[in-house]
Amino acid sequence: KELVFNHVVDMILVGSMGLPGGGRTFITERLKRHYHLIGYTDLKERSISGIFNTIADYFFKAFEEEVQGLVPKMVDGIIDVFQKIGDTLLPTPAKSHYTFNLRDIWKVFLGICGLSRQKGNSSMMAIRCWVHEINRVFGDRLVDSKDRAWLEEQEREKLQECFGVDPDEVLKSDRLVFGRFMDVGADVQHYVEISDMERMKQVIEAYLDEYNSTAVHRMPLVMFLDACEHSLTRLSSFICDYECYQIEVAKGYGMNEFKEDVKTCLMKCGIEDKVQVFLFCDTQIISEEMVEAINNVLNSGDVPNLYKVEDLDAIASACRTVCQQQGLQPTKANIFAAYLSRVQKNVHVVLAFSPVGDAFRTRLRMFPSLANCCTIDWFAEWPAEALYSVAEQEILGGGVQLPNMEGVLNGFKFVHQNVESESRKFFEVLKRKVYVTPTSFLELLGSFKSILAEKRKEVGLLQHRYQVGLDKISRAEDQVSELQEDLVAMKPVLEQTSKEVAEMMVVIEADKKDAAVTQEAVAKEESEALTKKEITQTIKDDAQRDLDEAIPALDEAVRCLSKLKAEHVREVKAMTNPPSGVKLTMEAVCIMFSIKPVRKNDPNKLGAKIDDYWESAQKELLQDPKKLLDSLMHYDKENIADS
Repeated sequence: KELVFNHVVDMILVGSMGLPGGGRTFITERLKRHYHLIGYTDLKERSISGIFNTIADYFFKAFEEEVQGLVPKMVDGIIDVFQKIGDTLLPTPAKSHYTFNLRDIWKVFLGICGLSRQKGNSSMMAIRCWVHEINRVFGDRLVDSKDRAWLEEQEREKLQECFGVDPDEVLKSDRLVFGRFMDVGADVQHYVEISDMERMKQVIEAYLDEYNSTAVHRMPLVMFLDACEHSLTRLSSFICDYECYQIEVAKGYGMNEFKEDVKTCLMKCGIEDKVQVFLFCDTQIISEEMVEAINNVLNSGDVPNLYKVEDLDAIASACRTVCQQQGLQPTKANIFAAYLSRVQKNVHVVLAFSPVGDAFRTRLRMFPSLANCCTIDWFAEWPAEALYSVAEQEILGGGVQLPNMEGVLNGFKFVHQNVESESRKFFEVLKRKVYVTPTSFLELLGSFKSILAEKRKEVGLLQHRYQVGLDKISRAEDQVSELQEDLVAMKPVLEQTSKEVAEMMVVIEADKKDAAVTQEAVAKEESEALTKKEITQTIKDDAQRDLDEAIPALDEAVRCLSKLKAEHVREVKAMTNPPSGVKLTMEAVCIMFSIKPVRKNDPNKLGAKIDDYWESAQKELLQDPKKLLDSLMHYDKENIADS
């Protein structure tokens, strides 16, 4: 493929960038030679004053004249404090985030400009708000009490020098807090001073209860004043009706998944025009590319190469009307600019980083937007009130009851504060840092609860065993007592029973002798019965053999009987002197049907009588041949009478 050299004509490129370093790319001399470089020096104090005077004048023009007259004093005072902070509170390895720029002054006035005209329209309220915003922007960044005391000294000096008021009058309360959340349920919230700290705690606890009633994951928070002022990102998002978005790092989670999560959050801000709070912890950092992406979001609201074609189509569809409403041509550039404007307006990035080790310092150096574009809130050591409140919540909330609860809670507080003090001494002597954090205090409470529960369980088991033993002993005593009473009551009965038993033994001995005689007779009868049984068995066996032999003959007789016909019977009937076999057969039939014979004289023996069954058969059986055959066929041969 032929490469064609392209000429760019009638185009002027104007660029703006900071000096190389701190996450900014180094530009080669080959590129810079095409540009006319102009170095932009820091703004003079007069220019800074003019910028912020204009901003503050515009905001306070609706306030009372006495408040409007404070604007130049506010501007001069904050500029002076800013310059002294920049000259005095210099960054060190332990305080690498001590970097300040004009954005910090802008943040102070951004807070002041939120003051409610309806409820904060007084000079003292405006001055106290000025001090409060300095504490929030600069004071919350300071790491130790020495620096915080120095800042308070500067504030007192400027209050007297610029405003001409008594610093003790302005700083009369221990805590100076402004907020926009005290009117629970109101449609319009006013940014005013909160003087009643107890009521503030109650309001925040009410918001917490409301959050826990709807949230999937409850927040077991303890409301002490330092927590109300400095932490509670999720609860703050809930109070402001913002959606808190946090990534969930799981197995296989990488940079691609992180970019998708960031894109989802940004598109909700830009396309749906919803306010999002993106909460990101240093424990979730898998790659430093994540921090670079966050740095880009803080700086411009965009991450390079984040959106696909379909994402850009969705952005164009949502933001085209925005451009038209602003009177701009809906070009791709204008549409994306409108989208970024929405993102920058709606996204709030909250970073939770630990200062332990070199990682925090390195990230601040590599990604300057972490300091420049963020309001840093350095979590100081928990005060005594916080330690006591947390200990009380953890111990009592876990259902633990102790006889001297107040002493135990003060003991936890004393131990933690002493360890903090000793860790500072350890650092001063050996220059080795031992970090004693709120997590350490929570782990102490957790260890106490687990050990207490374990020991109580052991004591409970021993107590249960002892109680079971005592119960058994008590029951045994009761049973022994009952047995003794029963024994006393049964003694006469036992004596009578013994006498009766003796008499019964005499009777038994006599019966035993009789039983022996009876046993001999029974044995003899048993022997005779066995003999008879053997004889009977022999007879039974013989009868069975005869039966076995007779059954075939019986079957043959039945078969022959089935062949007989009425004509055969008539032939027999017609015989006057039948053969002896016929007579014998008819005799047997007469006996079967219980027909008695006729008594006749015996021809062979004078004076003797014989039974003649033939004549009886002729009269009663052979008269009806068919009936005779039916009677023989249906004869009950299983029940033949003995006679």
